[in-house]
Amino acid sequence: MIKKIRITQDLFSQYAKAFLGGLLSGLCLFEGVSTLMPVSIALLWSSSKNPFSGFIWGGVAVLYSHKWLLALHPLSWIGINSYLSLPISIFVWLFCGLFGGLLVFFWSWLFHRATEFLDCDKSFFFKILLALFFSIIWGLSEVFLSQGPLFWIGIGGSLLPENIWLAGWARVFGAGGLAVIQILIGWWIWQLFIVFPRRNQFQKLFLYGCILLLLGHILGRNLIDDRIPTKSINVALWQSNIPIREKYSREQLISLPSRIKSVLLKAKESEAFVLVAPEGTLLSNTSLLE
Repeated sequence: MIKKIRITQDLFSQYAKAFLGGLLSGLCLFEGVSTLMPVSIALLWSSSKNPFSGFIWGGVAVLYSHKWLLALHPLSWIGINSYLSLPISIFVWLFCGLFGGLLVFFWSWLFHRATEFLDCDKSFFFKILLALFFSIIWGLSEVFLSQGPLFWIGIGGSLLPENIWLAGWARVFGAGGLAVIQILIGWWIWQLFIVFPRRNQFQKLFLYGCILLLLGHILGRNLIDDRIPTKSINVALWQSNIPIREKYSREQLISLPSRIKSVLLKAKESEAFVLVAPEGTLLSNTSLLE
């Protein structure tokens, strides 16, 4: 028996807002347009009562911001057959989108369940506490995910390079703290739309939010250490020149520690203070010989 799935106007509106918000978020992450990120997060908050909207938001955001994965094709540079290259690139891209969508889905689901269980509509102060709590969950999740392979860029990093003053808070709270700030700004914008018909509440919320934003930028600017250095240091550069297809071979894994030691000794002889090597030269949890 075939059942018809009825999409109401309200449900369609939620999905549309989630899609638009995810698209704006992906644009911010891919193009570096940080000013639109709070708007995209506001659209996520406004559609969060339906967890599937969170899935749409997260999926679209990741698929757009990580469309560069499709440019990995052809993968012959790591020894993959050209016939399998495009399907693998598409699969990796879709998998990342699915993973991002599921993460936001669970976040939206938890928020929806919490608002139903706690009945927070009675107190605006309680709404603020709940928004802060779920913003912190998001920020901590980004910190946790950054330790693994399924993470490339988070909302916190989207403040750069445009809003460097507010990004100064990273000196205190790190990238996870910047994500919390972004989520809260988006929540504030969402609340402004909710209380817009009530003139007095709108004016108060708008004024308080602007004051906090102004203070946040001023204090964040003071946290930035932009002093011009008074002395220079010697830097050594090493191009390891290890092909990807050979990087994980047994011979390379055995010889790499001694090669690194040799290069470090040469850098020391050259009185270099820092040695710079290509990203990925050292494997995870690699220890030096000395």
